[in-house]
Amino acid sequence: MQQKWKTIKRTRELNFYIFLIALPIIQFCVFYIGVNFNSILLAFKKYDAQTGQYVFNGINNFKQIFNDWSNQPIFKVALKNSLILYGVTFLCMALSTLFSYYIFKKRTFHTLFKIVLFLPNIISSLILALIYMYFTERAVPEFAHNFGSTISGLLSNSKTSFITILIFNILLSFGTQTLLISGAMEGISDSILDAAAIDGCTPMKEFVHIIVPMVWPTITTFLIVGVASIFTNQMCLFSFYGTSAEYANMTIGYYLYRETLLAGIDRYPYLATLGIILTIIVVPITYLFKWGLNKFGPSTY
Repeated sequence: MQQKWKTIKRTRELNFYIFLIALPIIQFCVFYIGVNFNSILLAFKKYDAQTGQYVFNGINNFKQIFNDWSNQPIFKVALKNSLILYGVTFLCMALSTLFSYYIFKKRTFHTLFKIVLFLPNIISSLILALIYMYFTERAVPEFAHNFGSTISGLLSNSKTSFITILIFNILLSFGTQTLLISGAMEGISDSILDAAAIDGCTPMKEFVHIIVPMVWPTITTFLIVGVASIFTNQMCLFSFYGTSAEYANMTIGYYLYRETLLAGIDRYPYLATLGIILTIIVVPITYLFKWGLNKFGPSTY
């Protein structure tokens, strides 16, 4: 009888476990494996308007992509903006690390800075975009008017819109980077820092030779994820402009997002092909970048 109850209990536990993981597995199979597999198939097809079905098209979609990449300036502009966005983010990582060290050392107003940096993570990015839009389109021109200058909104001006959006992305990512890096610093043993202080280690040497090597895995994660998302980061353009952003401000990620929203079913094979080509490009670059960071980056050994 006791063995029977043990069997029933194990069966119930197994059923609970199956029901618990069933939905995530189904979602993964449908929305990741299924969608990506279908995208690969679409890259070799085209839409036949007469039959209303997709038919085999060989590698013509790939030829069309390479032809458009050479002849249409939108791709070159979007690629340039995507690389600029990552380059600026890369440089800001150094600033985030320094500021994280400031918070870690519990300098003046460090608690206040933690609260301020945490706010963007609990407020919707769309709300932050609306606040930023109101500030750049109304507050800044009004402030300039009080000093006798006349300027239009920073987002509506084609000369200042890109740098304005770039600053917004920097501010949006700065808080997350700083909080996570400072959190990683909190895990450093006090005995290590005490030993360094006894040996006469200055704050700068402590930061360069102890702090950075010990939080390097966290920094590396940000840098690698940034490389992997170069072609998918739409720079929050949709939050500001919807589908009507200027070509001069577009990134590859925004172009894909925008075209997917506006495209008809006849356009899907083209976009699927573009996605595959970009994936083929970014995957080896990401792994090579990861190898370089691990090989030549600071080490605790």
